Amino acid sequence: SGYIQPHVGEYFVGAGVKFNTFKQVDSFALLAVAFGVHFELDIIGLSTLKVPNQPPNVPPVALIELELLARFAPEEGFLSVQAQLSAQSYILSKSCHLQGGFAFYSWFSGEHGGDFVISIGGYHPKYKIPKHYPTVPRIGFNWQIDEHAHLKSLGYFALTSSAIMAGGGLDFTYQTSNLKA
Repeated sequence: SGYIQPHVGEYFVGAGVKFNTFKQVDSFALLAVAFGVHFELDIIGLSTLKVPNQPPNVPPVALIELELLARFAPEEGFLSVQAQLSAQSYILSKSCHLQGGFAFYSWFSGEHGGDFVISIGGYHPKYKIPKHYPTVPRIGFNWQIDEHAHLKSLGYFALTSSAIMAGGGLDFTYQTSNLKA
């Protein structure tokens, strides 16, 4: 009852499906539908891409794991889709961690009717983020190449009903006991 409050006349069903896309992406999605007094559709999922996928004794060059959450609540006039890379995600080396997220929110009625946001990696640092907008982590990578070299990249893109913004950065640091550049 801490997560799903019982109400007379309210029902829900859930179904999970595990599937593979193009023999490359393994996914699981759970669909929950609430109906009766109110209608709501929710999806949570996880997709994993390993490259190369075959043969199993070859370590992957990349592992990308994406967590997904979607919600459609027509009575609230709200649709959202969010995705975020998990901490397991990497490319080229297990020490080259991928990070970041994506969000699409749309309000088609109610207090915020007509407002929307599409964001990959968040917003400009000086943008005053409305309270009803999602928090989206910066997209990028963080790679400790060896004991001396570190490479980091972060970026963002956002389109809202009132603004468009994009930016990013690349930081390379080389450090020894006597030198830091």
